[in-house]
Amino acid sequence: LCGQITVSLTNEAMSASENVCVCHCLNCCRAGGSLGSINIIAPESAVTITGKPKTYQDNDTDRGKPLSRSFCGNCGSAIASKSPN
Repeated sequence: LCGQITVSLTNEAMSASENVCVCHCLNCCRAGGSLGSINIIAPESAVTITGKPKTYQDNDTDRGKPLSRSFCGNCGSAIASKSPN
């Protein structure tokens, strides 16, 4: 990461191992440029993002529900994904 954007989570969100998942769907592979992504599912209130990430709406998902994906406009690193529900 280039450092233009930082992400912080509360200790409570970080210690809740049941909220960690690995996704191997095609979209997560593309977004991260890898074989998948490791995700922490946390409420917005537990997440602080500093900087100005760029966001796009990913409508072509395996579940059929759109995701809002944020990334660094400088280096392209994936920052966060947000589901509508």
